[in-house]
Amino acid sequence: MTTTSSDLPSDLSSDRPAGGDAAAERGALLALDVGDARIGMALAPAGVALARPFGWVQHDESVFDHLRKVISDESVTRLVVGLPRNLNGDDTAQTAVARRFAQDAGQRLGVAVVLQDEALTSHRAEAELRQRAAAAEKGDVDALAAVYILEDYLQGVYGPAPVPADDVMSVKKRSRRAHA
Repeated sequence: MTTTSSDLPSDLSSDRPAGGDAAAERGALLALDVGDARIGMALAPAGVALARPFGWVQHDESVFDHLRKVISDESVTRLVVGLPRNLNGDDTAQTAVARRFAQDAGQRLGVAVVLQDEALTSHRAEAELRQRAAAAEKGDVDALAAVYILEDYLQGVYGPAPVPADDVMSVKKRSRRAHA
């Protein structure tokens, strides 16, 4: 679910045009999972509706310099900033941090910024990394949470991703075995 806010400048609107997103089609998208200590990043290259982890950066005074370099190097035309809320959809203390960061990013980086609901993305990332039995640092969790934020945004722009053919085949095989 995307959100809009009357207290944000109009260039931080997350309303999306029907039939796709012009900025998303022209350049890469960079999603950010903004935390107090770190910011996880995920990237979807221009014309590709597929998010991949893109590491993390310390949330300190140099964060906008680092993001400016990523935006330039990867031809990013839009930032998708995760908007944390509680399970009732109400704002939390971290919601204000994310909104302020999004506003600052829009003013300082010269790219469009949208807010994307990030309900439970960090919990999903932690669970996935535990399931993989992968040794993960906190930055890895943040980057994977950013992937989920970007996937949710892309789904809103382009619709649900198709199920890969091998997944369809494995479902059919399991279904046949269950009926045998």
